[in-house]
Amino acid sequence: MLVKCQVARIIHSNENFQLVACMPIGDFPRGLAIHPTYHTFTVKDTDHRLIVDKIYTINVDEQPPNKYGTQYLLIDIPSLSFNDVADITDDMEYELLQEIMTETQANYVHEAYPDFIRKILLGQKDEIDVKKIYNVSDKRFNTYVRKIDKRYTSFILRGKFRGYQLTPQECNTLFGIYTTLERVEEMLNLHPYMCLYEICHRPFRRTDNQIMSVNQDMKFNDERLEYMVDYAITQFENEGSTYVDAVRMAEYVRSIDADVLEYLPNIVNKSDLLQYEEDRNIVQRFVTYRQEKDIANFFKDIVKRSNTLDWDWQKYTKIKDGELTEEQQNVLKTFCESNVVILDAPAGCGKTATMLPLIDMIEDHGMGYQMMSPTGKAASRLSDQTGRPASTIHRALLGETLYDKDVLIIDEASMLSVPLLDSIISSELLDNVRFLFVGDSSQIPSIGLGRVFKDMGESGIVPTCTLTKCFRFEEGGASYISTLTRQGKFYMTEEQQEMDRFTLGKKSDYEFIKFNGTVDQIVDTYMELIMDGVRPKDIMLLVPYNIGGYGATKLNNLIQERLNPIGDDNFMKTTHNDTPVIIHRNDLVMNIQNNYHAISYKGYKNADWEDCVDTDDLDTTSVFNGQVGYVEDVMYDSGLINGKMLVANIEGEDIVYTTGEINNLLLGYASNPYRFQGSQCPYIINLVLPAHERSFNKNLLYTAQTRMTKKLIEIGDIATMKKAVYTNGYDNRMTRLKEFLTETP
Repeated sequence: MLVKCQVARIIHSNENFQLVACMPIGDFPRGLAIHPTYHTFTVKDTDHRLIVDKIYTINVDEQPPNKYGTQYLLIDIPSLSFNDVADITDDMEYELLQEIMTETQANYVHEAYPDFIRKILLGQKDEIDVKKIYNVSDKRFNTYVRKIDKRYTSFILRGKFRGYQLTPQECNTLFGIYTTLERVEEMLNLHPYMCLYEICHRPFRRTDNQIMSVNQDMKFNDERLEYMVDYAITQFENEGSTYVDAVRMAEYVRSIDADVLEYLPNIVNKSDLLQYEEDRNIVQRFVTYRQEKDIANFFKDIVKRSNTLDWDWQKYTKIKDGELTEEQQNVLKTFCESNVVILDAPAGCGKTATMLPLIDMIEDHGMGYQMMSPTGKAASRLSDQTGRPASTIHRALLGETLYDKDVLIIDEASMLSVPLLDSIISSELLDNVRFLFVGDSSQIPSIGLGRVFKDMGESGIVPTCTLTKCFRFEEGGASYISTLTRQGKFYMTEEQQEMDRFTLGKKSDYEFIKFNGTVDQIVDTYMELIMDGVRPKDIMLLVPYNIGGYGATKLNNLIQERLNPIGDDNFMKTTHNDTPVIIHRNDLVMNIQNNYHAISYKGYKNADWEDCVDTDDLDTTSVFNGQVGYVEDVMYDSGLINGKMLVANIEGEDIVYTTGEINNLLLGYASNPYRFQGSQCPYIINLVLPAHERSFNKNLLYTAQTRMTKKLIEIGDIATMKKAVYTNGYDNRMTRLKEFLTETP
C-alpha cells in the first residue's frame, strides 16, 4: 500500500535495518495500524535510511503482528526506486546522498560530482578527485565509498534478482567475496545454487524453489543435482552420521524432484567430493571418509607400537579416603602398558579419584602433559577438580601447545567429533605421545559428526577401562535414578507412577513432579527453590528444545518476568530463535561463545585513553560457552565504545559486552542438555514432556540427570519418560570408525 508520511523518530537502527515511526499525512489506506497515542505507524526499512522530519511517499507491506504490535516492511520509495545504475538521475543522487551523510555534506559532494554514486557503483571511484570536494578528506571519502558499495549494491542486486528475495546481508556477503557488482551479477546468473545455498547458507528447499520459479533451465543442471545430493547428505550429518545409505538419500531427493533420480548415480560417481562404495551402496563426503580412516590408522599404529613404562604404578593406589578399587587401579596399570587408554566412567564412579593419582604419577616421572576438553566450561571444571591448568581443545590447537607433550588427557571425550579428533592427530605430536580419553559412553554423543568415544571403546582395539561401581548408588536418590537410566531400566515403581509428587534418597536429592500440562507449573517449581533461598545461579532448568511453548527461550522469558521484571530503561535487546530477548540489570545470563579476548571491565575502566586507540589495547580475559553470571549494569559509554554496553559478572569476573557482542549472551535460567554437557549445577530441574518426545532418549535423559551436585527435580510425563529410558540415542547414528579400527590390512 502507498502511504504519504513524515518520519517522526528512529526507533532502532543498525547496519542491516532501521525501525522508524512515521506519521501519515492526508488520507491514508483503510486498516493502517495507527498508534492511538502517538498517531504513528511503524516501518521496517532494509534498503533506504529514512530521515527524521522528511516527507516521503512509501510503498509498504503489512507484516504478521509480533509482541510489539503491527509493523510494515518498506518495499520501495517510488521516487527513489531503480533497478540499474543507469536509472539513477542527478536529482535521485542528491536524495540518496542524504541517506549516508549530512545535508551539508551532500551539497558539497553533489556540487562537485552530480554522478558521485554512479561512479562508485560502476567501479570508477579513481575518476573522483577528492580535493575538488569541499571539506572531504581521503578518510571520509573512503567511508562514503564503503557505505555506497554496501547499501546501493544491495539495492540494485535485490531489484535485479527479485525472484531470489535477497536480503541486504546476503548481498553484502556476496559483494564481500566477489568485490564488484558486475561479478556478483555474473555469479548469481551462472551459479545461483552456489551463491544462495553454499555461500549465503540458505535452506536448500527454499533455495531450490526460488531458483526453479525463475529459471527452469537449471532443472537438470549438474550444479543443482550436486547441491541436491549435498543437501541429502547434510540431513544425515545433522543427526551425527558420517555416511548415508544411497537408497535413503534417494528418498530425500525424490521428495524434492523425482524427475532427477536417474541422473544421481552419474553425479555421485564423478564427484571428487564424495566417496561412493557401490558394493554397500553407501555415500559419504570424501573428507569425512578420510578423517575416519586416518583416525583409525593412527590409533591402530599407536597401539601396535606402544612402549611400556617401567613405573611402580602400585605406589599410587593409596588415596586420601583409602585405596583405589581394582577397576581404578587397572587404569594406572593400563596407562603404563599402552600409549592410548580409554577411561569410561559413568557419573559417581570415581573418575576424578582415579585421574588424580594418575596425574601425580605422570608429574613424578617428569612427563609433560596437556589436559583439555571440547568445551570451555568442561575445561574450567576439569581444572577445578584436578587443581591443574586445563584448556579447550581449540585453544590448545591454536596455541600450538601439543607438539612437546608426552601425554594428552582429553576429558568429556564423549563430546569428541570426528573432525575435532582428526585436528588433534593432524597436529605436530611426539612419536611416543600417550593418550588418555576420559568420558562417559552413556551420555549424549557429540553434536558434530560421529560417535568417536563409543566406537573406539567398542572396537576392542583400543585398551578400555570401565568403572562400574557407583559409590552413591545405595543412597537411593539421584545416583540411583541415573544409574538405572544408563542401564536402560525404568526407575519408578508402579506405586510411584501413580503419585503426583515424591522424593527419594537418604539426602532427598531426587524429586519427581508429575507434569500437569501447564507452563505455570514449571515456573512455579523454579520459584519454589528461589523462595527456599536458592540463588538463581545455583539452578538450571534443562529442556531439549530451544524453541516452542516449552522451549528454553520461552521459559527463560517467563522466569525473567517472575523473577526480575523490567523496571527501567537500562536494558539491551537481542534475538534468539527469532524471539526477542531483553537483558537488563540483575538478570542471570549464560555466555554462549568461547572468547579468549573478552574485555574485562577493570581493564576498560583503567585504560590509558591517550595511548588506547582500539579495544585490542584493553586488558582482556577468557569466557567460555556455558558459563553463567549476573548482569551488573547496562550503561552508555562515553569513550572508546559507542552506544550501550553491558557489564556481566561471569564466574567472578566483570566482562564488558558491547552492542556487537550482546548476541554472545542468553538468559541463563534455562538451557538445553547439549549446551550444558560438561557443566554441573547444584539444582537441576529436568523437563521430560510430551512436547519433547521426539528428542528424548536414555542418553539425553541420563546426561541431564547427572548435571546436579545437590538435587535433581524432574517434571515429567510418565509415558514420555518410559519411552526415553528404552530408546538408545546412538542407534540412529551411522559411523565407520569402529569398522575401520577392526578391519585388517
